[in-house]
Amino acid sequence: MPRGSLPVILGGHDHHIIDRTLPCGTRMLKPGSDAEHAYVVDITWPHAGEKTAPEVSAELVRVSDWAPDPEAME
Repeated sequence: MPRGSLPVILGGHDHHIIDRTLPCGTRMLKPGSDAEHAYVVDITWPHAGEKTAPEVSAELVRVSDWAPDPEAME
């Protein structure tokens, strides 16, 4: 990954689900529209202190599979 690049770009409100790695090594994630899906993303640096690119893992989940937060519902 080139210096100054971002490890991941999170997009939204597109009508297509996208999980693509760009030529520069940046991973682009877009979960689609209408809040039907979301990405659960983990970014880890396997070698702390070294100037290495982080590892990005992502899982596409259905939002309806998660229980609402009671405090957010108030």
